[in-house]
Amino acid sequence: MYRRGVFAPTLLLMLAHAAPLWAQGVDGFVAAGRYEEAAAALADAGPEEAQAGAMQIYEHANREHFRSGAWAEAVRGFAAARRVPHLTERQRQMFDFWHASALVNTVSGDTIQPPRLTNEEAIATLEQAYDLLLSSRDYSWGINMSSMIPTVGRMLDQRLQGR
Repeated sequence: MYRRGVFAPTLLLMLAHAAPLWAQGVDGFVAAGRYEEAAAALADAGPEEAQAGAMQIYEHANREHFRSGAWAEAVRGFAAARRVPHLTERQRQMFDFWHASALVNTVSGDTIQPPRLTNEEAIATLEQAYDLLLSSRDYSWGINMSSMIPTVGRMLDQRLQGR
């Protein structure tokens, strides 16, 4: 039995499922802070769409979380942006650097989010940050942050001595 007004919404629902996943909800996922889902939605996107989507994830995590000191959320966003396929080398370096920066801040903390890590968790986090900084290569030099590698190295040494 035909009911007036049912066909159009049903058709739209069917067409929504036919569209590529990345086209369906990256904007909504990012706006909601659902970074992992946004990255997953970009798995089948072409290079240009994937790169644009990764930048969207990064920029939202930076603007909404990193700048306000919400380190754990910034880490989540930067990690998700790094998982998107088809990144340029420059994007990968940038995401590695800012992911490392957020990780370091989860260890050092601040008044907004004091660190709640055990010494072993802090060591693992700093080791990950150090590796990310090394993989960011010349990105940190370009933004005048090259001192982060030795700083993280010193922080790691201090934590290792405290074992």
